[in-house]
Amino acid sequence: MIRVNASKCTGCRLCEVACSLWHLQEVNPKRSRVRVATTWPWKDEVSLCRQCQALACVKACKYEALFATDGNVVVLNEEKCTKCMDCVTACPFNAVPVDAVSGFPLYCDTCNGQYQCVQWCPRRVFEVSQK
Repeated sequence: MIRVNASKCTGCRLCEVACSLWHLQEVNPKRSRVRVATTWPWKDEVSLCRQCQALACVKACKYEALFATDGNVVVLNEEKCTKCMDCVTACPFNAVPVDAVSGFPLYCDTCNGQYQCVQWCPRRVFEVSQK
């Protein structure tokens, strides 16, 4: 599970860059699995799938396009996904972004356990915990 301490965020968006580079080999924050939204006066909201235990997104999917691994990493089967966005709406953290190109919801896959957002964040906004 990923914990987010948004009060530490400065809005630098290195997490978005690192995520899009890892997954797409391009700098494209609109396709990143982690998003930073800034509202005036500089309140930064960080959102990403936190691998929560509730798994509301998986439960909300009528098409069985989502499943969770033993570590609560949510996996999307794009062939089954209808892009209905019920999973996005069900997220208790309002933290599932949608890919700007494909239209599929984006879930944190932990970067194969290497958590690029955690590694690149200079303010240590993200923390990985086992529970």
